[in-house]
Amino acid sequence: MLVLRSFLHSRLFQPEAAAAPRSLTLLHEAVDLARSSSSPFLRVFALTRRAEEWASAGGRDASISAGDDLDRAERALSSTWQAHEGFFSYWSESRLLGCRGTCAMLQGRPREAIAALSAALAALTAERSVLLTDLGAAHAMRGEMDRACQLLTRSLRIGRSGDVNRVRRIVGVRRAHLAEWADAPAVMSLDEELRAAC
Repeated sequence: MLVLRSFLHSRLFQPEAAAAPRSLTLLHEAVDLARSSSSPFLRVFALTRRAEEWASAGGRDASISAGDDLDRAERALSSTWQAHEGFFSYWSESRLLGCRGTCAMLQGRPREAIAALSAALAALTAERSVLLTDLGAAHAMRGEMDRACQLLTRSLRIGRSGDVNRVRRIVGVRRAHLAEWADAPAVMSLDEELRAAC
């Protein structure tokens, strides 16, 4: 529940938020509680969410903390021999690679992000909307506006209807990385899709 509450305070899903100290506080608590859990999948979920939050915070120390959390999540995932059904059924090495790509994008390393997110997308059927959004952001960071809009539009169209967090994440990418191309046809078309989705 703590991890889910962290989404309400995250800059990833609330683009208007200037900082996310509350999100990190919730995630620190979630990671502490997950240590005693018998489910490695719960630990992976808490660690990867905190890694994303660290990555979005910026700075050298936060970058190191994000990397540490991703490495801990990888160890937790590799230590399990069982598959999981239900809420955590999508956790796999490929999903963890997607998290690494998201963190690389948030830390301003678009080339690394594109490689990781593309590989994750090729292997996964779940969570594609988030991965497409982050891949679109990475392409926008490289100045590849048309490709970014194409990916963001795909993300918008394949996501579940009424998923406010998904739309907010795409809006955040649009504001942060595509503002300078507001008059470009691809961006104007994306804006129309976003208005229809809101």
